[in-house]
Parts: sequence; structure tokens; C-alpha cells
Amino acid sequence: MGQLELDQSARRAAGRRSFAGGTAGGGGRTPHEQQLLLDGLLATRQKLQKAVENTQELGTQIEASERRLEILRMRHAPLKQALAPLQLWLQTSNANGVGIGSRPIERAIAAASSLLKMFNVMHSLERVLCSGEQPRKDLDAYLAAMMQLEEAMDYLKHNYAAGVRSLQAAVKQLQEEKEQPSGGGVFFIDSYRRRHLHQSLVALQAAAQLHHSEEEAAPELLDAGLLAMALKHLEGEFKRLVQEHSRVMELPATLMPSETSLEDMGAMDLLPPAAGFPPEVIQKLQAILERVGAHNRHHSCLKVYQEARSTQTRLSLQALHVQYLKNITPDLVDGVEWEELQNMIGLWIHHLQLTVKVLYAHERRLACVVFKDLGQSVWAECVGKLAYAGMTAFLQFGEAVARSRRSPEKLCGLLDMFDAMEKSAKSILRVFDGETDGIRSRFQDLQKQVVYGASKTFREISRWIELQNYPLGLDGGVTQLSSYVVNYLKYLVLEYSSPINKVLRIEHSWHIDEDQPEEMDLSTGILHFMQALERHLEARSKEYSNAALRHIFMMNNLYYVRTRAKKSKLGPLLSETWLSDLGRKVEQHALWFQKEAWQPVLVHLSRDGLSSSSGGRSATRELVRQRLRSFASAFEDTCLTQSKWIIPEEDLRVGTQLAVVQAVVPGYRSYLQNFGSFVDSHSSFPNKHVKYSPEIVERMLGELFIPVKAINGNNRHKSNGNHQV
Repeated sequence: MGQLELDQSARRAAGRRSFAGGTAGGGGRTPHEQQLLLDGLLATRQKLQKAVENTQELGTQIEASERRLEILRMRHAPLKQALAPLQLWLQTSNANGVGIGSRPIERAIAAASSLLKMFNVMHSLERVLCSGEQPRKDLDAYLAAMMQLEEAMDYLKHNYAAGVRSLQAAVKQLQEEKEQPSGGGVFFIDSYRRRHLHQSLVALQAAAQLHHSEEEAAPELLDAGLLAMALKHLEGEFKRLVQEHSRVMELPATLMPSETSLEDMGAMDLLPPAAGFPPEVIQKLQAILERVGAHNRHHSCLKVYQEARSTQTRLSLQALHVQYLKNITPDLVDGVEWEELQNMIGLWIHHLQLTVKVLYAHERRLACVVFKDLGQSVWAECVGKLAYAGMTAFLQFGEAVARSRRSPEKLCGLLDMFDAMEKSAKSILRVFDGETDGIRSRFQDLQKQVVYGASKTFREISRWIELQNYPLGLDGGVTQLSSYVVNYLKYLVLEYSSPINKVLRIEHSWHIDEDQPEEMDLSTGILHFMQALERHLEARSKEYSNAALRHIFMMNNLYYVRTRAKKSKLGPLLSETWLSDLGRKVEQHALWFQKEAWQPVLVHLSRDGLSSSSGGRSATRELVRQRLRSFASAFEDTCLTQSKWIIPEEDLRVGTQLAVVQAVVPGYRSYLQNFGSFVDSHSSFPNKHVKYSPEIVERMLGELFIPVKAINGNNRHKSNGNHQV
């Protein structure tokens, strides 16, 4: 029955049962129940089809065995036919006390008789060894029969050539002797019996020479392929045992303490039940390998084992959902969002350790037990080959990340990979100790690529900082870059101090005899990055057309960098000199800000031309009123402009507000006190001459630079391109 017919039959049966259930139950089957029924029928159909295929294969094997038996009989028939009359003649002569009278002839007949016994042994083993089912039914008996065959063939190997030479000598003697002397009470061969003896020896010699070439025995011809057939059946039984008893290993979610250390690689008791074979199966596999290995025929068993276990390890890896490893390239890595890539790298690290320390470590232990009698090189090569595809996928992912475009974000991923690979290196050396799979060398090459990529990325952070281009906020606040760099470096120091320094030392050791930049460590690098950020901020500040806003921008960012660094683990890595120098720069920018922003306002409070000798009271009154109006207008404009600026850090903001108040209010109050009589300053404020009292001026100045309160209650100013912390 063909595949299509079986499918159709299953569906029809499902339809009939569904209909019957509906009429009997009154409600019919639900679609889900129908689908379950159909799935069950299809599964049954597959089992039946497999049984039919196995039966057909068994029949084919039986027919092949019968053909092989017939070939063996045909090849041994000439020898048996030639030996039979000689053996009968020899038995008759011995029974009657009649001697042949020729030692060469007697030796030839005795040798031929011994050879015939060995052929009879092989003939008796034919039916057992030709049966492909016998190893499955009784492997011990089959192996014992093989050993008998090997002993018979070993006898033939060492005695066949001598037997042929004895036959040749006997034939030659009979041809040369015309008559036998008599006497001594010995009965001699008459001419009739001599003639038949001569014919039998000639026939035996011809039959033996069919299997002989240049005085060397050819046992593989003597047994007519019986040993090769038996070895083939053993290989088939090995394949069956491996395939039927291989199970998919369910990998744990995390590594157990016993799995993080691979000191005892040969401990079979560490194997979980699902990962190995039952003890009785292992004994059978070892017994088969002992026999096929004795004839250097273990390679096919190795191939079968590798294919079967490779399938199981592949299924184990698929259960981990490692689709992210498929067809990965540096270009694809560059197109992945950073958070997604970081997750992929985290999965890669976890899966790599599980795969090496659990999956392939257990495969190594199992192969060591199964192939222990064939030597370390055999099972080590076996493990390397069955793990090659899986390890290649992991290594290709690592290579793609290491060769992708460098950026500060990827540095963390590369350092995670370096740390994980360093922890897995010993396991790699222990698990993959074969010389032909190349996993070791490729893993070590990947380690070098990761070290190079991480160190190169670290060294290029300064250049990356200076090349950043983003829209500046209109408020002069802390830029996203300042916040990013500080938080990024704090994270590096907190999480990656050790791996960064290791990577930099390793990379530096590669060029110890070459011209290269100064040796860098984490603290040196952080100082370089801060200096690069300062240069970047200085260059970007020039994009503001308002000089006062430039200084607010520099104050905010330098103060943010200094305070965040000093309060974190960055502080000890940065010199106190640099931190103090940065503090002085903040103070300098604050002074420059006051000069740029408020000097043009205070200039309207000039006392020039207001002395009594400079003119009349009326002129002085008008000049005072004009200057106060100009001051008020300039003050309003300046406050309106600076109301759009922010100083997020409270202590810096309060300090700046106090400094501006000290620069403006005392001078303004003094001016009103000295010249208030000209403008009726003692009346209520505002009035037509004085718009703001000193108290109002102070209050207005105290309201500058405060970030707008967001709806959620957090003090944060929403500005384009700036990040407030």
C-alpha cells in the first residue's frame, strides 16, 4: 500500500468513526476530538508501515544469507570432492593395516585431512554467521562462533601453504616412480590404486591452488567472505543498539557544581540516565568493537556512532532554542538592536557553557567508555566529529560579533564573551583533546579575535566621543553624551575592571617588541575618555550664539561629570589634580557667565554724569529715570532669556543664583537709595519710574534656572537633545 493510499485510508477511517460517534452520542465529535483521532490513526499507520518495512528488510537479509551460503558451498565443493576419496582411502588402508609405503604421500594426505577439518569447521559455522538476526538473538553465541571461525582461518593462514607444497611433492613422486619395491612385510600400492591416488592428489592440488597464490595463504578467499559477512552483521547490530538506545539529553537550566569541574572525565557514574546507554548495552557495544577492532573494521562503527549521537546532540541544542546562531554574519550583527544583541550574547554565553561542560562533556565520557579498548585517539576523534557542527555554530556567532562594527555598547558584550571563554577554556581543552577536529584551535582563534576587538574598541572610545553629533538643547542642560559617558564608565568600573585590564595586558603583550601607543589600563583609559569628553563639550559649546549660554552649558556638563565621578568608583581612578582642575573650570565658567549675562544689565546703573556739578537737578532726575527704565528693560529681557535655561544640579543652581543676586541686588538697592529722591522711590512698587523693588529683583533672580516640574512630580526639564539626571 502506497503512502497516499495509507493517508487516505486513515482519513476515511477517522471520518467513519466521527460519523458513528455522532449518531450514537447524538452530538458528534468536536473538531479537536476529530483531529486527535486522526493524529492517532496516522501514528498507527506509521508504525504499521515501519513494521512492514522491517519485515521486508528481514526477508531481503534472509535471501542474501541464503545466496551467501550457496556461494560458500560452491567454493568449498572442489576441495571437499578432492579430499573425500583420499580420506576414505586412508581410512581403509589404516583399517586393513595397509601402508602406502611413501612418507611424502602420507604427509600430503594427513595435511589435506587437517585442512579438511578446518573447512568443515567453517562449514558448520556458515548458517549461524550468515544470519543477520543471530547477533540480536544471542550476541554471545555469535561472537563465540566468530572466534571459532577466526581460529580456523588462523590455522589455514599458517598451514595452507605447507599443505599445498606437500601435495605438490606427493604428485611429483607418483609421477616419477614406476613401481614400488617390496619386502619387510609391507603391503605396497598396486598400479590400480596408485593411479587413483595420483588422480586424487592432482585434483586436490588443483582445487587448493584456486585459493593459493605464490605460496602465500589467502584466508579471505578460503572462507569465501564468511568473516567479512560476519563482521558486517556485527556492524549492523552495533548500529541497531546505538540507534535504539540513544536518547535526547535534556540540558539543565543552570550548571550544577559537579558539572563546572571536569577533573574526572572518565567517571561514568556522572552521566545522567538519558545521556548514556544501559550497562548491558555498553557491554554489547564493547564486545562488538573488540571483534571488529581486531580486524581494523571499527571505522564503520565509529561513523554510525557519530551519526546517531550527532542527531541526539543536535536535538538537545534545538531544545535550547538556538535559532539565533543560524547564518549569523558581522553585517547581520551590525543590524541588530543593541538590547537584542546583548540578550543574544547572554544566551550564547549560557548555552556555550551548557553545551561544553554538560552536553559534550557527557558525550566524551560516554565515548570514552564505549571505545575505551580502541585507545584515546579513537574516541577523542569521535567526540570531535560529532560535536563539530554544534561547536561550529557557536564559534561562528562569536566570530561574527568580534568582527562586527565596533562601538562602546559592544565592548560590554565582548568582555562578557572574553570572561566566559576564559572560564570555558580548560573545559574545551579537556573535552576536545583530539587532533583532527580543529575545535581547540578555532576556539583559541576566537579568543584572540575577542581580545583584539575588545581592546581596539576600548582604545577608540575617545575618538568615538569626539565624533558624536547630536542636536544641542536650547536650555544649556546636561547632554545625553555626558550622562552616557559617565554612567557607561561607572558601569565598566563596577562590572568589568578585571576583564578590561586582562584584555589590555594580553593585547599589549602581542606587540611587546613593536612600536605601539602607550600601555593602557582602565584608569588611564578613563582619564583619556574624560579629557575627550571635555574637548567635545568645549567644541560643541561654540555652537551657541549666546556667550552666556555657552558658559551655562559648560558649567552644567563639567559640574555633572565632576560630581558624578567623584561620588562613584571613578573617583579613585581619576587623579585628584584632574578633579580639582575641573572644579576650577566650573568656577571660571560661572564668573564668565555673570560677566557675559549681567554686566550688560548692570551697566545701566552707572553713576556717571549724576554728580550735582554735572548739571541741574532736572537733568539729573531725567537721567536717573532713563537709566532705571533701561535697567528694568534689560533686566526683563535677561530674565526672559534665562528663564529658558536650566541648571539641574541644585547646589550649582543655588550657588549661581546667589552669585547673581550678590552681583545685581546690592548695586541696584544702593542705586535706589542714592538716587531714589529723583524718582519717588519711597512710593509703592511698581510706579511709573521704578518698576521693580530690590526684593522683587531678588525673588525673580531666585526663580531662574529651575527645571520645569513634570506632571509626574519629578523635577525634570524637557529639552531637545539634553538629558537631565
